[in-house]
Formats: sequence, structure tokens, C-alpha cells
Amino acid sequence: MTQVETKPIKTTTIPLETEPAVVDILPPVAVQQPWRFTLVGLVLAVPLLLLWLEFASLSLGLPFIPKVVQEVQRGRILMRDEKGFMTLAETAGQGANLERHYPQERLAAGVLGFVGDEQKGLYGVELFQNEFLKKGADLVLTLDPKIQASAEATLENAILSTGAESGTVVVMEAKTNRLLAVANAPGFDASNWEASKESIWKNRAFRDTFDPGSTIKGLVAAMLVNEGIADADSPIYAPMQRQYRNAPPINDAIKHRPDLTLKDVLKYSSNVGISRFADRLGARKLHDYLGKFGFGRDVWVKDSSVETGVLTNWQGWRPRDFATHSFGQGFTSTAVQLATAFSVLVNDGQYIAPKLFDGQDIPKPTRVISPEAAKATRTMLEYTVNEGVKRAQVPNYCVGGKTGTSETWVNGKISSSRFHALFAGFFPVDNPKVVIAVQLYAPKSVYHGSLVSAPVFRQIVLETAARYGIAPSPCVKR
Repeated sequence: MTQVETKPIKTTTIPLETEPAVVDILPPVAVQQPWRFTLVGLVLAVPLLLLWLEFASLSLGLPFIPKVVQEVQRGRILMRDEKGFMTLAETAGQGANLERHYPQERLAAGVLGFVGDEQKGLYGVELFQNEFLKKGADLVLTLDPKIQASAEATLENAILSTGAESGTVVVMEAKTNRLLAVANAPGFDASNWEASKESIWKNRAFRDTFDPGSTIKGLVAAMLVNEGIADADSPIYAPMQRQYRNAPPINDAIKHRPDLTLKDVLKYSSNVGISRFADRLGARKLHDYLGKFGFGRDVWVKDSSVETGVLTNWQGWRPRDFATHSFGQGFTSTAVQLATAFSVLVNDGQYIAPKLFDGQDIPKPTRVISPEAAKATRTMLEYTVNEGVKRAQVPNYCVGGKTGTSETWVNGKISSSRFHALFAGFFPVDNPKVVIAVQLYAPKSVYHGSLVSAPVFRQIVLETAARYGIAPSPCVKR
């Protein structure tokens, strides 16, 4: 990655409101002061003279002195690093020769987007912050250059090794919800965007929607604990199949005994078990909680093209629809929504909107679950990784998270060959620093989140721990 020296950041100063200027009406004494008439006459005459000159130049084909206009160059887009700022986008040249440059080429290209003719933003931040950048003001992203680069490299390697068609990774700082990395694959070179396909220009982490699958089971567990109707050791009868009248049955994929606890439901990712636990919540309460976790609503990434996903009204759910919502099917999410939802578990039960820009205003945090419920759920998700998701385990670090594998729709029908492989998690468990969401679309042969997305999570944990000097935190048997 090339470090580019940058000029000091410009700031846009908005003048304070002032009293309107007072226009003097000529007093009678002006008769005794003829110089005032002369001054007023000159002021009125200048614009008339300029109009006459312009008319004359057009009529007679004479050269005309151009208007003096101060050219404002488009503002830069920057990231902070140890030495100050790294330039992601800048404008160079004069007049008709203005050009937009992207010195880091592929880095964060999906987030940045690019400009077209007349320096007009066409995609990404360039488009959605176009008016701000046109004023010459610089924009600083919250992305961390090293975390962004490592997330992109890890994701690209996962695409190559699994044969997946695309993927996204979101890395979010706990407590602040600053976005440290928003990676998209396949990527493209922002400085040569015309050479790539239009289908890869968009920011998939903000735009692509998918059923979040079994990752939602961790959040449903948090709802149950918060309501006081279950804890980690609460038992449930969970056979391998649950029948519904006039509807296909619900099945479990991992073989298990029928008597499970809530933490075992997460460990075995039991659809039957979590749906039977969800019966204690009821459809309306499950729907309300999903909304509080951020699904089906704006995530407040200012002026960005962020999809909200779809969460339908609970009153239209049939019994089986209610059950499928409890394990993440029947509603949709983006990767940034999924990461933000899991951040509730590390932010002591509060929903905090994600931040992409320094100084970005966001709504006040809202309470979703209690701090105690959040902590208890983190412990269950630690157990889930330690006992059931070996490829998410990180040597010398205690992590928590949940896998997911969801169906996709192709030409209006559920596909039997394309799936979304997911993992959402955090670390360290007792004092979380980072939340990570991983999504791979249509990996070949092996497509389960535990096999293809969990390793991406593990690698990013290692890179992030090294980047921020996060001390090892081996899991303690609880």
C-alpha cells in the first residue's frame, strides 16, 4: 500500500447568522452632499456597463473578458493512519483538465465509488457525499487502513479457495460502532473503474440483502434471557423434525439428542429447538425485538446507499412463518445490519448506529436488552464456538459468535445450489473490542458458514488483535 503525503485538511466554515445590513435612505441633507449622488450613480452603472459589453461581444463577435470565478477543487476522501492521513481520493489539474485520482487503487474502492464527467460522483461515497465534496471540503472515513487491507485480502483469498461468487466483511469497533473495515469482493481498481464490470461497483456490504439464517439464533437467545423466560441451562424438547399442518416440516441438520438446553440449541444450531423456545416469546414480541436490533429499518449511515432489508408485519405470519423467523429465514439483512445487530451484545444491550465518517451525527443509543442479558448471551456464544465451531476458534483468544447458512432465491425460486454462508461474532468475550460479520455468496461444494465463513472471522481476529495490540484472552472453563 502506498503512503501518499497529503495537505492539511480543509474545513468548511459556515458564517453565523447576522442582522440584515441596513440600507440608508438618502436624507434631506444629501442635497448639500452631491458626492453621494455620484457614488450611487457609479454603483448602478457598473452592472449595466458589463451587460452592454457582453451584448456587444456576442453581437459583433468580439473577444470578451471572462468572468473571474474562483475554482473550487473537489474535496479529498481520507483515512487516518499512524502518520496522519492517507489519501483515498483527490483531484488534480486545472479547468477542463481536472482529474480525480485514487492513489490506493483497489483499497476500499467499493466504499469510495468514483466520479464521471465534470467531477460528478457516480457511485459510493463519491455519489452520496457529492454536494459536500463539491464545496471543496475533505471527508475523513472511520476505516482503518490496515484492518481494511487485511479484511479485503482475507476475503479475496476466501473467494478463491471456496469458489464463491462474491462476499463481504464488516469490522466494527465495539462501544463506538465506528466501521473499521467494509470489504467487498470481487474488488476493482477505482482509478480504472471503467475496465471492470458494473455488477462489482456497488458496496455489497451496504447493498446486498440476504436471509441472515442461524446467526439470528444468538439474538433470539438474548431476547429470551432479557424476558426472563429462559437462561443458558433452560431445557427444551427438540426432536430432529417439527411438523406443521399443510406446510413442510422444519428439520435440523446436525444430529443431536432431543433434550437440549438453550446453549445446546445454539451449539447444535437446532431450528426445532429455537422455534420451540420462540413460542414462549410470541410472534409480536419476536417481531418487535428484531426491529429493535435494527432489521427492516435504516441503519443511519449518513447519505449512503444502505438497504434496509425486509421485515414484514407479524400479523401476516402463519405459524410456520413465525418459526422460520426465529432462525433467520423470511426476512432480510445486509452485512452492516448484521454486524450492528450483534454489536448490541457487546455494547451492554444498546443499539448504536454505525459510523462511516468522522464527526458523523447519529441518533442516541437505544436500549434493546439489559446489560446482564447481553453478557449472558456473549457467554453462550463463547460456548457455541468452543464446543461447536472449531474453525472460528482463535489460539489464545476467547471469541464468541454464531454461524449461519441461508437459502437464496434465483429467478423467483429457492435455489438448491446457491447459499449464503455467514458468521457473526466478537472478541474478546469478557471485554469486547471488535464485532465482525462475514458473508460469502454461493461458495461451491462446501457452503456451510461453519466451514467457509468462520475461518475468515478467525483470520481477521488475528489481524485485528495484532493491529491494536489486544492482549491474549484464553477462554476460562465456565
